[in-house]
Amino acid sequence: MNNNNENQNNANDLKSIILNKILKNNKNGDDNYTPLYPHLSFTENPTEMVIQFHINQYDKNYLGNPIIKFSEIDNTLQNNYQNATIGNIITTYGESEYTGYDISIKLINLKCDKNTIYYYQITYQNKFNIIKSNIYSFITKECNSLQNKLYKNLKNNKQLTKTTFNKTNIIMFGDMGIFGYFDTVKSIENYLNKNKNPTFIYHVGDISYADAFPHQLGLFQIALNKYFDSLSNIMPYIPYMVLPGNHEYGPKAFNSSSNYEINFASYNHRYFMPLRNNSLYQHNMWYSFEYGPITFISISTETSFENNFFPFSVFNGNQLDWLEKTLQKVNRKVTPWVIVTGHRPIYTSMHGYSTQDGQPNGECKIIQNVFENLLFKYNVDIYMSGHIHTYERSFPVYQSQIEKDSNLNKNLFHNVRFPIHIVNGAAGMPEGVVKCNNFYTDHIWTAGRYCSNIGYGILSTDYDLNKNEHVLQFNFYDSTTEAVVDMKLYTNKYLKYCSGKGRPGSSPKPSLSTTKPITSKALSGNPPRDISKNPRVSEGSSLLRFSLWMLIISLNISLLL
Repeated sequence: MNNNNENQNNANDLKSIILNKILKNNKNGDDNYTPLYPHLSFTENPTEMVIQFHINQYDKNYLGNPIIKFSEIDNTLQNNYQNATIGNIITTYGESEYTGYDISIKLINLKCDKNTIYYYQITYQNKFNIIKSNIYSFITKECNSLQNKLYKNLKNNKQLTKTTFNKTNIIMFGDMGIFGYFDTVKSIENYLNKNKNPTFIYHVGDISYADAFPHQLGLFQIALNKYFDSLSNIMPYIPYMVLPGNHEYGPKAFNSSSNYEINFASYNHRYFMPLRNNSLYQHNMWYSFEYGPITFISISTETSFENNFFPFSVFNGNQLDWLEKTLQKVNRKVTPWVIVTGHRPIYTSMHGYSTQDGQPNGECKIIQNVFENLLFKYNVDIYMSGHIHTYERSFPVYQSQIEKDSNLNKNLFHNVRFPIHIVNGAAGMPEGVVKCNNFYTDHIWTAGRYCSNIGYGILSTDYDLNKNEHVLQFNFYDSTTEAVVDMKLYTNKYLKYCSGKGRPGSSPKPSLSTTKPITSKALSGNPPRDISKNPRVSEGSSLLRFSLWMLIISLNISLLL
């Protein structure tokens, strides 16, 4: 009996220690209201931006409503600024002393002409300029409607110039957590310091890997906070768009008293994606938005379809109905490119995920059965995924066969009709990259692979005035060397290819190629692109990597605290 009491007292003491760490061990409490981890996200409206932040405690009587001060003129926010309170969506869940409060405020009527800079600061109505954040800034994206109108006017007057169309750059990756991210974050920070044009980050699932830590002692929440803190030089300045991966479900070690942390709870509280404020959905599991000449459509490969991987996680809306309606509404004259993003891939040559003859297998087969026909039907240009901890790019592929090779050029893909599939899941995860001998090397649809080190991609768009073509380029970078280890160009005609909504009805159905595999040599003139020969990186066994991961987690629990 005494032993039980002693154990309970020890547990309570440890819980108090953890709570003191979470609450910064502050006596007067004001630091517990300090805005933490500010981050940005788009809505479906280009003149809006959502600013979200986290606080450890919230007392409305003491603080009043949260406020965003913002200005495009006054970078000190002392004399010429506006106050935003729209939304003021304040959410918490479970035990608030652990989970804290997440606050989202929407800025509206922002200018969306070229490269407008806004400065902002977070404060409170009753503690105005007393409890506050640092001053941050962001650059708005350009309104497609304005650019399209400009294009038409200049075209009619024959005054089109290279500057008519803004070049866009998007940083894209998946599978990055609180261990293994260092080189990727440092490389992205270097990129942002050198390139001041508008951009954003698109993280295609498996965000933070906080689920490696249990609910007990608040470790799961501390790990989430550590991830946001690791990106504190990035998240407050450029939008950070996310989608759900399997690791967003919640901590693996939980009990009946902590089940509030499962079912993607933290993911749907800590981020604010475009459909979360839509009364029909009210979640972040799927959504769409436009950016430059691209319509991005984010799907959930985890939930909300037949034979999904988390059948007990139910969310408002019918994902597949929403997806088809969204694809139908895309106007290719406004956004000639359509990119669908999801966490799990359809095409990867990793053993177990495809068969020896190149057919999707296992969970990839499930994703193929649900989504591939829609991607083909509406002429999606790229399907970007993660989940597999490597980088791999396909030729245009449908039903495991590639387009007839006459549609392919050694330097670019032009007006292709099958989607290109990019697996981009190697940004920095605890287990390390999947070693190269875990992949088939003779699939006809594999165009390039890099499995030597962690990395990330940058997707860019431009416009070739002379050829009247939109150009899309995707570069994959080694995070450590910052070298481009894979690059590919895609082009399409602005008027011919982008003649309306969905798949152009006058276009003939592409031919399926059943000829011998096309190697990357045919594309680049270089040796076949198993772009993985990097002696700097050891390829230890999966078991060794997993053991090292567990050792790192054990050693770093003290760092979390």
